[in-house]
Amino acid sequence: MARKRKPITESSVVPQTAEYGTKEYDNEFYGKFLRYDGKTTDQICKETIIDCLRTNNKPYLNLKTLHSKNFKPAGIYLKMEQDGIRLPETEKNLLESEILNFIKLDAKRGIELEQIRKSKSVQERYFVQKTASEILNALDSQVVAIQKNQRPQLDFKTFTGGLSSGVIKLVEDEMKSLLEKNIKELKLARNKKDPQLVEGYSYLTSKQLKSLLEFSEDLLKRLQTGLVTRFKSPRKTKPKTADKLVKKVKYMERFPELGLISVNPTELIGANIVYIYNTKTRFLERFESEQGIGVRGTTLTDIKEPAVKKKIRNPEVFKSINTTNKNFMERFWSGFKTKQGTANPRINSHCILLSCLNNKNES
Repeated sequence: MARKRKPITESSVVPQTAEYGTKEYDNEFYGKFLRYDGKTTDQICKETIIDCLRTNNKPYLNLKTLHSKNFKPAGIYLKMEQDGIRLPETEKNLLESEILNFIKLDAKRGIELEQIRKSKSVQERYFVQKTASEILNALDSQVVAIQKNQRPQLDFKTFTGGLSSGVIKLVEDEMKSLLEKNIKELKLARNKKDPQLVEGYSYLTSKQLKSLLEFSEDLLKRLQTGLVTRFKSPRKTKPKTADKLVKKVKYMERFPELGLISVNPTELIGANIVYIYNTKTRFLERFESEQGIGVRGTTLTDIKEPAVKKKIRNPEVFKSINTTNKNFMERFWSGFKTKQGTANPRINSHCILLSCLNNKNES
C-alpha cells in the first residue's frame, strides 16, 4: 500500500531562531524565499507590486498591460516584507531599485502605448501581448483551482472575442510556443529529471501535477485545431472558352477521297445535333442533346442516350451532301435503311466532324 504524503506544514512567518545579519539568518531567509516562490503565483506578485505603487501614489496604470512574469522575483521580496520578514541588505537594496525600475517602466510603457495608437502593426502586436498575458494570468488562477482539487476550465473565446482573425492567429502562435515550453517543464518535473523544476513544482502533489499537465496538453491541442473558424470560400472557376474545351479533341481535318472537310471543333460546344463520320469503320454517327453538347477531353458529354450509328455501304453519297442544312441532314440520315447500332461518343483521329447543328438553324 502506498504511503500517504504528509502535507507540508507552514512555518512561522518571521524567522525566530537566527539573528538578523548573520549567515544563519541568510540561510533561513533563503529557505523562506523558496517557500514563498513555490506558493506565490506570478499574478499575485504583479498585484502586490501594483498595490504598493498605488498605496504610495506612484505611477502604475501602464504596468497593467505587462505580462505577470515580469514582476518576479521583486514581487516575492515585497510580499515577504509586507508579511513582516526583514530582508537582508542585498535583497532590500535589490527590491528598492526594482520598485524604481517599475516606476520608470510605467512611464516607458506609456510612451509605447502612445506609439501603438499611431501604428496599426504595433497596435496588433500590443493586442497579441495583452491577450496572451490575460490568458497566462487566467492559467495562474487555474493552478490555484487545481490545488483545491477543482476542475480547471478556460475558454479562449473570453479573451479573443473582439479581436480580428489576423490578431487571433498571432495569439495562437504566441500561446503555442509558451504552452509547449511549459509542457516540457511539467514533464521534466513529473518524471523528476530536473531537480530545479522538481523543487519549483513541489507545491503541487503528484496528482495535481498530472492534472496540470493534462490541462496544458488539452489547451495546446485546442490551439492546434485553431481558435479562428476558417471558412474556405468556394473558388470561382473561370468558365473555359470553347477553344480550351476542344483543345484535346483528335479528329481528321480532311478526307480527300470523298471531299469531306471537318467543321471547326468549337462548333461542337452547344450544338443540339452532331453528325460524325468514321472513315475507318464507315459508320455515320448521330448525337443529340436538348441542352447543348459539351466536350470533356476527347469525349462528347450531355448527349441523349443512346447515341446511334449506321453503316454506310456506299460512301460516294457524301459527295452530294449539304452539311449545313438540318432538314437535309435529317433526310440524309433517314435515307439509310441499315440497322442502327449504339455510337461511342469518343472522337478519334479517323473521325470527320461532318455537321454541328443548333435548333435555331432549321433552315
